[in-house]
Amino acid sequence: MSSIREQISKTAQGYMDGLNSPGDDASGVIAHRTPDCVQRILPAALNMPPHTNEQYRALMKQSGAFVTRISFALAEGRPLMIDETARKVLLHILSDGDTVFGPYNNEYFIVLTTTEDGSQITEVTEFLDTQKFTSFTQAVQDAAQDAPKQPE
Repeated sequence: MSSIREQISKTAQGYMDGLNSPGDDASGVIAHRTPDCVQRILPAALNMPPHTNEQYRALMKQSGAFVTRISFALAEGRPLMIDETARKVLLHILSDGDTVFGPYNNEYFIVLTTTEDGSQITEVTEFLDTQKFTSFTQAVQDAAQDAPKQPE
């Protein structure tokens, strides 16, 4: 295995570790990204704008408040697909979790684009099961609207 391939694989594993231990502020995931990393959540029908690290942090903080348990793993029999020349890796990930609204399980295809040396992520392109995602995000939005307003 070439050293760049090993480094990209190590970065992808760090990303997976970060998903499983994100911290309250998603720092576990963001730690593997460049400061100017952009995350795109697709398909386009979701109408999700690209997220900077700070926007992603805010999104995860809001939705994370409703998640009681979640774990992420590569889909069985679906190893990392690494393109050394393009500095990209494809992950087929399954999540298994619980929220205050009930179970949350999803499927993702995530493309990580890395720096030239493969040590950090410059772009995350995430395709996910839209039905499960939109059901969860709608429940989060409804709960946020129903929450009592905090005095300023």
